[in-house]
Amino acid sequence: AAPPPPSSLSQPELTTMTLTEAEFVADTHGKLLLRGKQLSDSDLMQICEGLPLELRELDISSNSIGDEGVEYLAVALKQKKGLCINLSDNNVGDEGVRHLAKLIASGNVKKLDLSMNNITEAGVAHLTFTDSPLEVLILRGNEIGDEGAMHIAKCLDSAPKSLRELDVGNNGVGAEGGTAVLAAACKCSLQSLSLDDCQPAPGHLSDRIVALCKAGLRHLSLRCIGFTDNDASSLAAAFAINPPSQPLLVDLQDNASCGAKGRTALGGLARMKTQLKLRL
Repeated sequence: AAPPPPSSLSQPELTTMTLTEAEFVADTHGKLLLRGKQLSDSDLMQICEGLPLELRELDISSNSIGDEGVEYLAVALKQKKGLCINLSDNNVGDEGVRHLAKLIASGNVKKLDLSMNNITEAGVAHLTFTDSPLEVLILRGNEIGDEGAMHIAKCLDSAPKSLRELDVGNNGVGAEGGTAVLAAACKCSLQSLSLDDCQPAPGHLSDRIVALCKAGLRHLSLRCIGFTDNDASSLAAAFAINPPSQPLLVDLQDNASCGAKGRTALGGLARMKTQLKLRL
């Protein structure tokens, strides 16, 4: 059955419509939650015809949506503001990112989750944060590599103060890209940064972590980055001199090169500095 017109979504109760094999649910808070409904590009196109006027959050994660569906979605959303869009675990590629980048640049998007898709450095190259109200960007589990990470770092140089969370973990990023993102993040207002499975260049890692803390970071995830006992000792010494002035959680799990010596140094530091929380 065809979806009712958007005006019918202003009812106080949930409204449910059947669209092919997808269940389309809207509520009065402007949320559409369609996670794991086996939606295709054609399903998404049909759903876009009946989007609620006050849409604020759209979760279409864990479906089969590709670039064609994203192109249609970007057109349907171009008049809406303050959007939180979850497209994680789909088939979005570089061309899809190009269409979404236009929404970001136009100030339509507040949060965008593109984790676990098919995005490379070519797709990331379309992104820009300048004069955008974007607060959260999640790119985890793609293949942006060093080139993509370096482009993200350039974006951070001009990022607005609104950007508070960035996740580029598990993207095949090496020393060059990981180091660039860390350095750029020290100059902006991020509250949360994930570089899991990246490989920042050795040396000065502890100084960068301290600099991030001073810049206002509250959560830093550096899992599986090759963090060593020497890195741990340097970080413990750096935080002994410059302890966090506000709560900071540093996740260093899955770093096999950080053994008993490093863990002991960091564990002792965390017990003394109550603002610092470590996951080892």
